[in-house]
Amino acid sequence: MRIEVKLFAAIRESIDDDSFVCEMPPGATVKELRAALVEAHPGVAELVAHSTFAIESKYVIDSVELSEGEEVACIPPVSGG
Repeated sequence: MRIEVKLFAAIRESIDDDSFVCEMPPGATVKELRAALVEAHPGVAELVAHSTFAIESKYVIDSVELSEGEEVACIPPVSGG
């Protein structure tokens, strides 16, 4: 299944793109998607490891299964004051 992940902040800047698209097998989880993103872009591994994923605007844990057509976002940690 085709999954498109919206990217934000430092991850978007590091990859120089606002989304990441990959093919995942049916039943793939957020954890597997996280690994696919790191495999495709090793330079963001540390950021992705500490990022939160959301599906349809709801934060999810790594064991959640993905479905084609869902809106998926990768939200890196932020800092500021």
